Amino acid sequence: MALFFFHVQDGRAQDFDGVELPDIDAARKEAVRFAGYLIQQAAETFRPDELWSMRVCNERGARYMTLEFSVIDDPFMPA
Repeated sequence: MALFFFHVQDGRAQDFDGVELPDIDAARKEAVRFAGYLIQQAAETFRPDELWSMRVCNERGARYMTLEFSVIDDPFMPA
């Protein structure tokens, strides 16, 4: 088991506890699930052109992956 940290870069969530998971594949799946949960929770307040990212790191801070998610309105969207 390894300890993985999921840091959300939207100005509000630094992971200080981490999660023990068997490997990087399990960490990737957990990151996608967690990102989906965050998006669901922020559905009413997620602003257009707002970018969130999540860094998945080990206990020494080495980054394994980054997930990015945003809402980008089409400039030709009807009013």
